[in-house]
Amino acid sequence: MVTVDLLHRAVPARHTDEGLRALSNDRPISPERVKRYLQGKFGDCLDEVHEALKGLARSLTPSELAEKAYNLYEKFRPEIPPGKRGWV
Repeated sequence: MVTVDLLHRAVPARHTDEGLRALSNDRPISPERVKRYLQGKFGDCLDEVHEALKGLARSLTPSELAEKAYNLYEKFRPEIPPGKRGWV
C-alpha cells in the first residue's frame, strides 16, 4: 500500500494491473464506481465539468497545479453547511 497526497489529505492506494487505485476498506475502488459517484453529484453536467477540469489541468505546469489545487477546489466545490465534513 502507498499513500497519495491529494489536497493535503493522505489517500491510501495500491498498484494494480490496471494502474494506481485509491482504496476503500483496503480494496481498490473501480473507475466505474467513481464515475457513478460523480454522476450522482454532477448529473448531466459531468461531461462538461470533466472537460473543463482537463482544460484547467493542461493550462498549468504540474508544480503550479500542486500549488493551486486546494484553492481551486475551494472555489469549485459547492457550499458546505457549517459543521458538515466534506460534501457527501
